[in-house]
Amino acid sequence: MLRRLRTAAFGTPAPLKTGTKVFASHAEALALCGGYEESDLLDVIAAKTQIFRDRAEQHAAVVSESDLHSLLALTTSAMATEATSVRVLDFGGACGAHYYNLRRLMPRHELRWAIVETPGMAERANGLAAGNSWPSAFSSVADATRALGGSVDLVHASGALQCTPDPQAALATLLEVRAPVLLLTRGAVTRGDRDVVAILESSLAANGPGPLPPHFQDRPLSFPFVFVSRERLLARLHAAYRRIVLLPDHTGHFPIDQEPVEGFAALCTEPC
Repeated sequence: MLRRLRTAAFGTPAPLKTGTKVFASHAEALALCGGYEESDLLDVIAAKTQIFRDRAEQHAAVVSESDLHSLLALTTSAMATEATSVRVLDFGGACGAHYYNLRRLMPRHELRWAIVETPGMAERANGLAAGNSWPSAFSSVADATRALGGSVDLVHASGALQCTPDPQAALATLLEVRAPVLLLTRGAVTRGDRDVVAILESSLAANGPGPLPPHFQDRPLSFPFVFVSRERLLARLHAAYRRIVLLPDHTGHFPIDQEPVEGFAALCTEPC
């Protein structure tokens, strides 16, 4: 499920062009593009995150719309547990940029942060953590959950579901964790009656937090991108959680000519 997981945390890929082709399946689109595990892509995200992490210790936090959603979810989790530690499973969290940014916004809480990523990205994230306990990265939800002691306070997925081959299956795996709080942000959905599969055109420089480090050469990239049915996604969330708050978020989707696609974010609490 995670072989093609998006690894571009805090990235700003180029919008899909008008007239972008819609594909019959993720596999068909993948056959025409590079995917998410190209080594220079992983290296750029790791290098950018290291710079971001080091600067984050010295400068004021940069808070985006999705960061506010994450902070809301973390605060909700902390209030629910009444503990000084919050266990977070970050699905598609790249090298931990969200962790490095948000830990400064909750100085009184320990963030026990387990990232779920592709094997290559997980390796780079763990190398960047430099032996610290958190964040830690894994290539499966099950392994990340075990690392958190078998229980998770918050499942966090930012801009990740639409970059898996089957977003509905990926979501089902996350729902099986039964975390008290689930946050989906920077999402991409369609209001149509079918999923929409396209190829996202981007660049090496657009992936990861901040500008391209000088020792890398920019180049075009392309990835499969799946806009899942909004109606079916909401139905799955309502079957798993009693309370769902839809949040404003227009950062995770890109327009496709003649297709009713839009951004999506939701904060879910009280598992059924």
